[in-house]
Amino acid sequence: MRIFKATRKTPDGREVAYEKWYIEIRDVRGKARRFVGYRDRRLSEDLGRKLDLLVATVKNRDALRPDLARWLESAPQNMREHLLRCGLIEQRQAAAGTSLEDLLGRFIAHLRAKRRTDQYIGEMGQALRRLFAGCRFEAWSDCEAGALEGFLSGLKQEGLSARTVNTYLAAFRAFSNFLVNREIVQPVPGFKAIKPLNWNEDRRRIRRALTADELERLFEAARERPLAEAVKLNRGADKGKLGAMLTPGTIEKLKRLGETRRLVYRIAFGTGLRRSELGSIRVADVRFRSIPPKIVLDAANEKSRKGSELPLRADLARELGDFIERRGLAADDLVFGDFPSPRTFRRDLEAAGVALVDERGRIADFHCLRTSMGSHLAAAGVPVRTTQELMRHSTVELTMRHYSDAAILDLAGALNSLPGLDAGGKANHEKRIG
Repeated sequence: MRIFKATRKTPDGREVAYEKWYIEIRDVRGKARRFVGYRDRRLSEDLGRKLDLLVATVKNRDALRPDLARWLESAPQNMREHLLRCGLIEQRQAAAGTSLEDLLGRFIAHLRAKRRTDQYIGEMGQALRRLFAGCRFEAWSDCEAGALEGFLSGLKQEGLSARTVNTYLAAFRAFSNFLVNREIVQPVPGFKAIKPLNWNEDRRRIRRALTADELERLFEAARERPLAEAVKLNRGADKGKLGAMLTPGTIEKLKRLGETRRLVYRIAFGTGLRRSELGSIRVADVRFRSIPPKIVLDAANEKSRKGSELPLRADLARELGDFIERRGLAADDLVFGDFPSPRTFRRDLEAAGVALVDERGRIADFHCLRTSMGSHLAAAGVPVRTTQELMRHSTVELTMRHYSDAAILDLAGALNSLPGLDAGGKANHEKRIG
């Protein structure tokens, strides 16, 4: 190691020394490498000793000492980049001090390349930025498992549900995996030990299935409500009474709107399509000539990003075909351009006399149509493995736990299928087997 002050010549020919000291070391191949030190000679000598120690560590292939690792993490970015060019550290160590905002930009670009939706990307970025601010993380070297665990615990104490808290943990895990798998950074020590909360013990939004009668009332209310509300007076002493004058064109438009809502709800119940998936369906995605008719769901529009083919009941296929023909839709048009909002769905439920929250605190929202599909399939005796495929679930457990509402099932009828017992406790099968 050599410590010296470099000099330069002024325009008038004088030789002037730079204020900072320079450090010259030999790398693992014996090549001279220079680094800019400090104005203070002692600090520069200390830096030189660290650089010599780093060279010896790399040359001997020893493990990096903790104090040396901490120094590298806190070193300026230009210093780490110079060390990387000299072959003294790896790419992951060089990126340790990169701002998290820069790393987040790379991650978001990766999500866009995977064709994630704008909503997903926005929610992911929002969660990560809140996490960074709450933990006071500015660079990757700031990330500590203890601070992250404390932040998540704080969210739980604020009253957030276990599922919401897990969303933040999942966001950071996806961000970390992206960086670590591409060897941009090193893993955060202790991060893998942080386990998600058991959200089944703290479920805040439990959906219920709609009965067959409630479904029929909902479909009818969705069709009739646009026109029924439009003919009511909305101001004056007679507010709420019938009497509003509508043109034939407006009446036709409102009827078409009601038909669209009704079909949206029927297709959602008959296929199990999620709200975002149903809103992405184009005319070309509906294959009427296949046996059975089906809807082809593009991978970019599906939650699992795999792509699926969903069979259509014959009556729904005919209804959907007539709808497309009457609207004169082209192959690239969205089937449901006028998609009902969550508020519209709630008002349709109210118009149908369906409770938004039942006596057990379970809610009815658009996704409950999917829950209703799974529950009615179970009530009809459809094998759970078949239901899992139709619902496109990753596991049978998910289908059974969250999409089989016991209120829809005929539990008493199931008990009646058991063999009878005589007074002595012996099973009586005579009637069953003839």
